[in-house]
Amino acid sequence: MALWPAPLRALVTGEQVLWASTAPLPDGPLHLVATGGQRAELVKPAYRRWTDAAGATGVGEVVERWALTDAEAVDAALSRTVLDTAFAAEELGWTPGTTVHIAALRVRPDGPDGPTALSEAMLEARRKGLRDALAG
Repeated sequence: MALWPAPLRALVTGEQVLWASTAPLPDGPLHLVATGGQRAELVKPAYRRWTDAAGATGVGEVVERWALTDAEAVDAALSRTVLDTAFAAEELGWTPGTTVHIAALRVRPDGPDGPTALSEAMLEARRKGLRDALAG
């Protein structure tokens, strides 16, 4: 799965665990690699320096999914990433009422048999944070 450098680096370092897409991510291992075309204005200012993800790769596994349609929920999810909340509309073409798929990923930076970027307790805490935010 090709990602912009900033979110890829955030996933493999445990800075974020969520990814947003127009379609649900598939089950099974997701080989994460960097792609070009990162739009700086859609990355939060503190992470814009991550324009190069050389050497940042990993394998992700979807551990939880959400299908979100309202702006408040989409903003709640994207606020937990290195991406600006405008990413959904600007990059995914999302409009209120349509679906943005959010996936929580368990990422192994060193490949499928390597350690995870976050402990299971930390991963669960991040997932719970979004579940609580979505519950209102």
